[in-house]
Amino acid sequence: MQFMRLLVVVGLLGGATSLAPGAAFGAAPEEPASIELSQVKLRVVEARVVDSVKLGDSELKPAKDEKLVVVTLRGALDKPGRLTLVPATFKAMYSWTVSSSPPQEKVGKTEGRAVQIGDGSWGAAATNTYTAPRDVTFDVALSVPTPVTQFYIIWDMTKGLRAPVDLGKK
Repeated sequence: MQFMRLLVVVGLLGGATSLAPGAAFGAAPEEPASIELSQVKLRVVEARVVDSVKLGDSELKPAKDEKLVVVTLRGALDKPGRLTLVPATFKAMYSWTVSSSPPQEKVGKTEGRAVQIGDGSWGAAATNTYTAPRDVTFDVALSVPTPVTQFYIIWDMTKGLRAPVDLGKK
């Protein structure tokens, strides 16, 4: 009789796992695949100059002779997964005229200082998991010299993935 009970229990457990293949008792759920930023077809939606952004308990403000620019990027995810953003991934490349006679131009590059996904909070990193393909929107805060009105935001130097930003356009 004891042997029959054991067979029934083992049979039930075997049936439960055959109904849910890949499921195991006590096993952790599978981590979603990481999404590479180069897989997201990004475009600039908006760029605006702001006084500051709330970064935790403090505020991120531009240094003297700089302005803080928030660039909103939008793209499409073609598969589910986990998207992690780090500000240093985004760079602004720019130039501006420092004198007209003789004409001289100064060139510069800065890294992103903070990011936020959707309506999330600003931070030194942002991660979101998407369970289905969808559009994604996020913001990057960068500092540029005060005279700069146009620059390129670059998110993959090796692949040349970039978008022009014009602060004069609405």
